[in-house]
Amino acid sequence: MKGLKTRGPKNNSSISSSNMHTIGIPNKCTKPLESYPNILGITGTMQDNFHSVVMMDPDQTTILDLSKTTGESQLISFEDQQAFIQTRKRKSSQSALTNYTIGKYDEDRINLYSSELFENDENQVAGYQGARTLHVGVDLGAPVGEHVYSFWDGIVHSVGYNPDLGDYGYVVVVEYDLSLIKEKNEVALKGTKGFQKEVDRFWVLYGHMDESTVALNEKGKAVERGDVLGSIGDVDQNGGWSIPHLHFQVSTIQPETHDMPGAVTIQDRAKALIEFPDPRWILGELY
Repeated sequence: MKGLKTRGPKNNSSISSSNMHTIGIPNKCTKPLESYPNILGITGTMQDNFHSVVMMDPDQTTILDLSKTTGESQLISFEDQQAFIQTRKRKSSQSALTNYTIGKYDEDRINLYSSELFENDENQVAGYQGARTLHVGVDLGAPVGEHVYSFWDGIVHSVGYNPDLGDYGYVVVVEYDLSLIKEKNEVALKGTKGFQKEVDRFWVLYGHMDESTVALNEKGKAVERGDVLGSIGDVDQNGGWSIPHLHFQVSTIQPETHDMPGAVTIQDRAKALIEFPDPRWILGELY
């Protein structure tokens, strides 16, 4: 089955690092892709060469609205996780339908995050703290065990297990550098503005995965386009999340370890949308 692929970016806009303080971002959340700055200078031609991260069936994919969802229905306590897994397995065996979901970038999930990780200043990540409700990644929901693929060639930056309830569970961060693909496409795309951006090197966090992630990856390992990085984790491996999914987050700032703030405060939104650009520039115009 071919992975979900929608049309690429509608334009090749990019920005100069010298103008980063004047970058415009949309006033309202969850806007169309072209509303967000193309920090990475990714073009449609480049995107067409990327491998699907999760092989999602577009006919069975639902776009979620998590701006009004309450957190109690999303996190499963440690003591209830095994019973939850057995119940889901029983229900899955009674249905032949496989469902895929997409959770949006720049979505203010005001009631979703019930874990204390998102509630106070003591649990800061990369300088982001406070009541963090604004989602700065894209969630790709898929059945437990489905493979997660590297979209391009990269180097494993870090890999590990974040054990707290509501955290990433098994997670890997891969460093990418798109300067070579830009050089290869420059002749074909001569005259576009796609090569004015200096941010070629960035990091992608793949979170809420299973234990195979640490077996398949180690720091410094070279990965190639389409390599399996791991699989979608169940509730006892993905940080306790009831809906199995991959959290895909892009960062222009090198992380210290296998962690990024998956959500930030509304007050930090302008800064975060630059440091953690819209993953749809890589994944495609999913919604």
